[in-house]
Amino acid sequence: MRTPDNGHHFAYRVIQDAWDDASAAGWIHRAELYEWARPRPEDFVPAHVTPEERQERWNRLTELANACRARAALAWHSEAELRDALEDEVRGHAA
Repeated sequence: MRTPDNGHHFAYRVIQDAWDDASAAGWIHRAELYEWARPRPEDFVPAHVTPEERQERWNRLTELANACRARAALAWHSEAELRDALEDEVRGHAA
C-alpha cells in the first residue's frame, strides 16, 4: 500500500483553501462577518466612544460588507464561466 505524499497533499490543500477563499461563498461569508461585527444598540459602549464614532464604525463595516457582496457577485459569474468551460472541455474529451 502506498502512503500519500505529504508534499502533494499540502499543495492540494493550499490550492483548495485559496479557491474557497476566492469563491462567491467565501466572499458572502466575509460580508456576513462584517455585518455581524457592526455595533448593535445592546452592545456595551465605553464612555469615551461617541455616537458619531459608533455610526462611523457601522458605516465602515457596512461598506466593507457591501464590497464583499459585490465581489461575490463577480466571483459567481466567473465561477459560472469556469464551470461552462470545464463542461465543454469534458464533453470535448468524451466525444
